[in-house]
Amino acid sequence: MSNGIHEQELNKILSKEKILACTILVNGTRVFEYYKNKKIEDKQHKIYSCTKTILSLLVGIAFDKGYLHNLHQPIQEYFPRVLHAQNDKRKNAITLYHLLTMSPGLHFPEWEEWEGFAPMVQGGDIIKFTLDRELILPPGEKMNYNSGCSHLITAILQQATGETALQFAQKHLFQPLNISNVEWYKDNKGIYKGADGLRLTIADLFTFFFHTHTFSI
Repeated sequence: MSNGIHEQELNKILSKEKILACTILVNGTRVFEYYKNKKIEDKQHKIYSCTKTILSLLVGIAFDKGYLHNLHQPIQEYFPRVLHAQNDKRKNAITLYHLLTMSPGLHFPEWEEWEGFAPMVQGGDIIKFTLDRELILPPGEKMNYNSGCSHLITAILQQATGETALQFAQKHLFQPLNISNVEWYKDNKGIYKGADGLRLTIADLFTFFFHTHTFSI
């Protein structure tokens, strides 16, 4: 190991800090692996907001496969009922690009008074909750961390492809990477949670991030 830290010493440090797992990659080669125990190695782990990264890649695949065509397409055609009921018609200008860049202009204090946990995670209609938020900036003007955007993207992906997000991911991403031990939580409307719903093993998460930058879809 570099910096004079030997593998045994690093194992002790990680164990003391109650780290579940650690993988170190140097120049494309895995040089160190640590797991608290065998159960941790084989277990699925909730990957939280890493779900958003995988979802963005699925959107790219959907464009490549012809399911989506225009990044700047207004999302009103996917959510006509909810948006038609909005008093602020400026929301009709929100596009897929705004969702991907978290810049729809909606008031979403995820890392302010909500402290990282939006009320929507407790259930209910997440799509309606997100689009009902007050529009405080013109769409596209400023990025504001908004997990509701990711859930809207999942709903759009499912409408555009005619498949669940999990089915689409398994067919075009997970299976080609030999990733099979996957779970993805849904909301009570049957939409897979695009913000934080995926569960993967640590090894599969490593495989995903190591290979997708060179993987030919």
